[in-house]
Amino acid sequence: MQALVTGASGFIGPHLVKRLAAQGTRVTCLVRETSDLSRLEPLEPRFVYGDVTDPASLEAAISQCDVVYHVAGLTKSVPASVMWHVNEMGVRNVAQACADRESPPALVVLSSIAASGPAPRERPLIESDPPNPVSKYGISKLKGEAAALEFARDVPISIVRAPIVFGEGDMDGLALFTCIATTRLHMLPTLRSYRFSLIHADDLSNAMCLVANKGARISPDHPDKGIYFASAEQNPTYGDYGRMIGHAMGFNHVVPFPNLPTTIWLVGACNELYARLSGRAQILNWDKTREALAGSWACSAARLNDDIGFR
Repeated sequence: MQALVTGASGFIGPHLVKRLAAQGTRVTCLVRETSDLSRLEPLEPRFVYGDVTDPASLEAAISQCDVVYHVAGLTKSVPASVMWHVNEMGVRNVAQACADRESPPALVVLSSIAASGPAPRERPLIESDPPNPVSKYGISKLKGEAAALEFARDVPISIVRAPIVFGEGDMDGLALFTCIATTRLHMLPTLRSYRFSLIHADDLSNAMCLVANKGARISPDHPDKGIYFASAEQNPTYGDYGRMIGHAMGFNHVVPFPNLPTTIWLVGACNELYARLSGRAQILNWDKTREALAGSWACSAARLNDDIGFR
């Protein structure tokens, strides 16, 4: 078995490459000339230099692959139009390159719960819920899913929607761990006890491999077929998450510190202004503020459990 991983040098990519290599899969990594390959080189994959926004660079990467894992994407950018371009056009370009093959490989597209929007108050999200993204990031990921659907009759495609992903190499999540380590305080975005889902990058990689081998494929005739939420079984509150982080670092007590929405908007506005002046995107920007205050972000992995036995 041969597989291509786009976005291989990011946070999630090395986890997926490691799992594939352990399964005996020969892995090709699509990377850019400027990519940091230090986490990938010990795994000894084949490197192809290119970019998902450059269709001409994809043919050589995909030519010998049985499965393509499209992990590349942006969660933030300055300006936001760059994120839209990568998250929508990147999917379309990869799907087109797969469709151009005489025998198209299976394609697993990593999407996000942000494409669905927040969960109803009474239950976690399920795949048949109509999407209602509240952020530019969520809209860009939903547009990526729509781009994949354009090729569903020619390419066997599945979509995996991830909630909060954590694990080794997560530099955005590291800031949260650092704050708790130094202050023993866990900043909450609101006074309400919203619930959300999360998954470790290793478990997400396992889910993607299982979906590639045994998952259903998307279909224009069935809007939610071939789409899977991948998450851990628990849906903690954000306060619970802070206490879990503190426990993992050996702290007996972490104090949740709720904030007023006005405070979160002010922090988001300051970060947004700094990002635009400096050209350096910040994780807590206006877009993420919209998501933080939108409600619960819990999803159910029941379909993934039932269809392919994921735990």
